[in-house]
Amino acid sequence: MDETSHVMISHNKVPGDVVSRLIAPDRRLYLPKDTRLHPHRDNLRWHRENVFGRGDPM
Repeated sequence: MDETSHVMISHNKVPGDVVSRLIAPDRRLYLPKDTRLHPHRDNLRWHRENVFGRGDPM
């Protein structure tokens, strides 16, 4: 998820047909109204950099 609540997709790791079946066309996540329940930006950044961006197939 990026800073605007859009799902980020690694197209080299996730086949297009899977994306079209599981991710809404606008790629927007529905977050709780209570902002205390939103994912923390630091945690999202860490996962983007250390889990999803490491280049290993998932």
